[in-house]
Amino acid sequence: MINNLNKCPFIVYLLYQTEVLKIKNNHNLRYYCKNNICVEVERYALPEFVEIPNENGNIKRYISKSFTYNELKYIFYMNGICVSYNTKKKKCQVSLFYKCTSDSQCLTNKCIDGLCIFNEENPTEFCTSIYKFSIIFGRHSYMHCGKAISDICKTDKECGSKSCGLLIIGENENT
Repeated sequence: MINNLNKCPFIVYLLYQTEVLKIKNNHNLRYYCKNNICVEVERYALPEFVEIPNENGNIKRYISKSFTYNELKYIFYMNGICVSYNTKKKKCQVSLFYKCTSDSQCLTNKCIDGLCIFNEENPTEFCTSIYKFSIIFGRHSYMHCGKAISDICKTDKECGSKSCGLLIIGENENT
C-alpha cells in the first residue's frame, strides 16, 4: 500500500504497479495505473472517470472513457452519462459529460475533437486478474498489466485482459 500519499485518505485501494503484480489468487480485481500508481476500479463496468494521485499526493481526475481513432471517425457513441433521470417526464434531468479540451484531461493523454483516444505512445495501463484452472494445479489467478479493454492490440499478451479484442468486461472470463 502506498504510504507517502497521505493526502488521499478516501482512496482505499491505492497501490504501486509493482505491488499490484504481486497479487495472487484474487480473481475479482482490476486497476487503472498512471505513472506506476494504481487505483482499483469496478470489475464489470469501467468508470468514465478515474482519480489517481500524483507522486505528491495531489488527486487528478482523468477521463478514462476512451475510443479508437476509427470510432471517432464513425461517431456512434454518446459523450455523456445521465446521473439524474426523471421517470415521469422520461428524460434525463442532469447529465455528466466527459468531453476533453486538452490531452492532460485524458488517462490516455490524447484528446481529439473532444474525446479521449487510445494512444500508442502512452497506452493506458490496465491491470486485471487472470483466472486459470487446471486439473493438476487447481484454481489460481495472477495479475497482468497491459493495454486497456477496447484498445487496439496485436497479441493477447500486450492486453491487460490477456484477450486481444475483448470489448466487454467479464466476457471470456471464468468466475
